[in-house]
Amino acid sequence: MAKILVSLLSDQPIPNVQLIKEFDFVDEHIFISTEKMEGKQVSTWIKKANNIQKPVQVIEINEFDFDDISSKMEKFEKFDDAEFYVNITGGTKVMSISALEYFKNKSSKVFYITGKQGEYLQIFPKIKDKTKKMQTEITLLEYLQAYGIELKNPKNDTTTKNLEQTSAFFDFFINLDDKKNISVLRDFYKDKNNKKNHIKSGFLNIKEQMPDLYAELQQIPFDFEQDGFLSVAEINYIIGGWLEEYVFLKLKTDLNIQADFIGLNLNLFKSGIEKSDNEFDVILFHKNRLFIFECKTSHYVPERITDGVDGENNPKFKVKNTSKLGDYIYKLDALCKEFGLFASAYIFTLSNLPINENERQTVNDRLKFHKITLINDKANFNEIISKIQSL
Repeated sequence: MAKILVSLLSDQPIPNVQLIKEFDFVDEHIFISTEKMEGKQVSTWIKKANNIQKPVQVIEINEFDFDDISSKMEKFEKFDDAEFYVNITGGTKVMSISALEYFKNKSSKVFYITGKQGEYLQIFPKIKDKTKKMQTEITLLEYLQAYGIELKNPKNDTTTKNLEQTSAFFDFFINLDDKKNISVLRDFYKDKNNKKNHIKSGFLNIKEQMPDLYAELQQIPFDFEQDGFLSVAEINYIIGGWLEEYVFLKLKTDLNIQADFIGLNLNLFKSGIEKSDNEFDVILFHKNRLFIFECKTSHYVPERITDGVDGENNPKFKVKNTSKLGDYIYKLDALCKEFGLFASAYIFTLSNLPINENERQTVNDRLKFHKITLINDKANFNEIISKIQSL
């Protein structure tokens, strides 16, 4: 007797992906879909997320028409000797009711995924222990693929330093009164000529080029890959990458997260989204929930602005540090919406909010409106981790 899993498709693909992975013993699949869902390629996304190699039949119906659904269900009559496993979590209420009524008269079991951690119900036939626990979990990549999202580059979670070293660098950075030497390194590295002339064989002679910064790093002490020299990875780490690595390593360690459920510096791609900057610093998929972290050691950016004129009526300029926190909030929210991601979003920044009361209120209003949480120190981050842990 053939075992067939019937899935009702909707804008929420995860319940289908979950049960398809759980019921890997079935012989084939039937997707009950709609014109809208097929236009969005939902069935294609689900097949890819689950890497389905078995036969898949897609039956397209009018999701609000009982008569149309009933007539399309007649296609199941050819499966006289089949055993059906039916997931009615997705689709419209009309689809779910129609499917339940139809399959009650077949050799079938009907299921509903509750949304609680790893739990689903058998609603037909009625049994005493109707609540069941899933034996499988979908991974971060499977979650993303279920929404039609791919990685531009292969997933690479290699960090420059370990958690102990990065935690020490965190403390060093916070206690550093003047961060000008790190700013000098950042500006130096952005200059293409410096990269060409001074970073030879992938290393910068920091002991010679920037002795003051070298002396500061010795205070940690910084674990140089090659003493007196900085590799390109170490340069990126010092000028800001260390905070991303700290968030990644801390989450992974404290929550005991396996590699398949967390990602560092993921550059995402989805058909129809042509933006060049689609990088997410840290993404965590835990207990069937998505968490996204944007990391900025500072949200202030130096800008050259006009400052009156000189004696010859030529414009004068000065450099002013301008907060870009509002831009970061908007970017994070826009990316989540464009990719169709339902996530808890966070911005981890070590800079204070703007001093001006109106600007502070504007930032807080934006955070509240876009449902983004601001993190500003280790203690605050630990609170967030505890909340995730308690879910």
